[in-house]
Amino acid sequence: MKILIDEAAIQRRVTELAADIRTAYGAEPFLFLVVLKGAFMFAADLFRRIGAPGMRIDFIRLSSYRGTHSSGKVEIPKGELAHFAGQNILIVEDIVDTGLTLEVFTKALTDAGARSVRICSFLEKTTVNNGRVKIDFLGFPIPDKFVVGYGLDCDEMHRDLPHVAVYNEE
Repeated sequence: MKILIDEAAIQRRVTELAADIRTAYGAEPFLFLVVLKGAFMFAADLFRRIGAPGMRIDFIRLSSYRGTHSSGKVEIPKGELAHFAGQNILIVEDIVDTGLTLEVFTKALTDAGARSVRICSFLEKTTVNNGRVKIDFLGFPIPDKFVVGYGLDCDEMHRDLPHVAVYNEE
């Protein structure tokens, strides 16, 4: 596997994103909503660095991938959306690929009565998302390659890598 983003670059960017998010929210309370499983490493580092008063954390599991391909269908757990009503939400995602998952999820949160919804994504395949979903806080744009590491996986493997690598590329 070829390293695409090294560990030092990731940590620098997480620190920059934390400062941007802290500035954007100021003293306004918000919910740091982590999309499991892929975003957990990024989210943990980011959450510690933001350290904003009034910031709370919650987790949700969404899925649209099977192996290395999108299934084309977004699964949102039933009954999860009601407790997001009236809240300012920062969705923390690992990667925006087609944008389908976040497009469906942000609409569901808005329809459920969320006060505001912003998106922070570690990675974005900009040529694939192509503006479908607006990312408020972006770690890195990447090419249209399947990547693993820093929480991202292929069938639950390679999440433990401290960097991001292109899967099956020497």
